[in-house]
Amino acid sequence: MMDYDALYTFLVASKSTTQQGKQNSTSEDSKNALSQINASQSFQGITGAIAFGSDGNPINKLRLVLRVADGQYLHLAAYQGCFLASSGCTDTNIHILE
Repeated sequence: MMDYDALYTFLVASKSTTQQGKQNSTSEDSKNALSQINASQSFQGITGAIAFGSDGNPINKLRLVLRVADGQYLHLAAYQGCFLASSGCTDTNIHILE
């Protein structure tokens, strides 16, 4: 799922460069397009909201801790970050579930 989101993010950036009229985009064009995917211009990926900070690192990326219960079922044990791009989430706390 993360590979899909990574490729989709690159395609979003490539689309942005072609919409700017660039036929043969350079790595610098891609870098600039990726830098525009920030907290105010995030989009929804499979693994959660996709946005980058000024340093290029993901912002509020959802992290999950799963556990196996009864030897067969996965349960969410804890989470941190944001899943929905439209939620305006700024929560950085770690939430531990019972």
